[in-house]
Amino acid sequence: MGLHSNRAVILGNVAIWVSLVLLLVVVGQFGSPESDLGEIFIWASAGVLTFFFPITFFNTRFLIPRFLMRQKYFAYILMLMIFIPVWSVCSVLIDHFVFEPLGIGTDENAIEDVFTFVPYFVMFFFVAMSTLVNLSYRWFFQLQKIQAFEKAQISSELALLKAQINPHFFFNTLNNLYALALENSPKTPSTILVLSNLMRYVIYDANTEKIGLTDEVKYIENYVELQKIRLLRPENASFEVNVKLNNVKLPPLLLIIFIENAFKYSISTMADKARINIFLDADEEQINFTIENNYDPSQMKSTHGIGLANARKRLDLIYGKNYQLTIEDESSTYTVNLKLPAE
Repeated sequence: MGLHSNRAVILGNVAIWVSLVLLLVVVGQFGSPESDLGEIFIWASAGVLTFFFPITFFNTRFLIPRFLMRQKYFAYILMLMIFIPVWSVCSVLIDHFVFEPLGIGTDENAIEDVFTFVPYFVMFFFVAMSTLVNLSYRWFFQLQKIQAFEKAQISSELALLKAQINPHFFFNTLNNLYALALENSPKTPSTILVLSNLMRYVIYDANTEKIGLTDEVKYIENYVELQKIRLLRPENASFEVNVKLNNVKLPPLLLIIFIENAFKYSISTMADKARINIFLDADEEQINFTIENNYDPSQMKSTHGIGLANARKRLDLIYGKNYQLTIEDESSTYTVNLKLPAE
């Protein structure tokens, strides 16, 4: 339990005890209107500190940690059955022999209360309340620890998933450059420049939790232009954008996984017939992303790999259930539709 947690516990305990003293002052004032308010306050404070504080302190600092939290329930109940009657009798004796002579006793015949159920019931009530409050504190701070741990775990997992994107993308792009270099293509220098811009975005600009959608769109446009070099018919790859707001944000490099996947399997199985269409629109409420590509099922040598699994995991970690991902695989056309809340 950290410093702020300890401070909260101390302040909470002080607030409870001060409230109890004030409550007894109000009760004492109504019960004995002719009494001096200062005397009532002294009586209430002395009663709380002498009678109720010791038993609740002993319960919360010793009995609960030593027995109840270790699931020694029988031992805990047994200790209470011993301690409550003993302390109840001690409280009555202190009230009669100490407080009465000082003029702050509760009753001149308080000694007779030993033979009634009143002191035992009062002590049992305070022990029960202290147990309830203590367990509530423990539950609350344990819940905070769990939430902090889950948040740290999610952050670590997101960082790992994001790190997996970069080598996956660069591996594919370097393969493209290698092919161009073998052909002595004049497009090689411009391709290297585009790749440099993409690398700068991935390494520097995308190193944040959320990024502007317009920046992500520019990155996707560069990526699509780079991939068109591989197509025998570049016009078969399109990217249509309709973003109505400039301040919409989303996690960086989230959409590129689906785009990579489309180009990879369409080009590898369809060659000159490869077709990839990308649509992206966004307003103040929703981001709607759709991509479709054709492919030849007979030429598929593997499944869609870790890319889509990576994307699903990131979506689950970031958005929980606040997103909609639909994947359709019909008539040799693979379609992905992703709807995200606009932020």
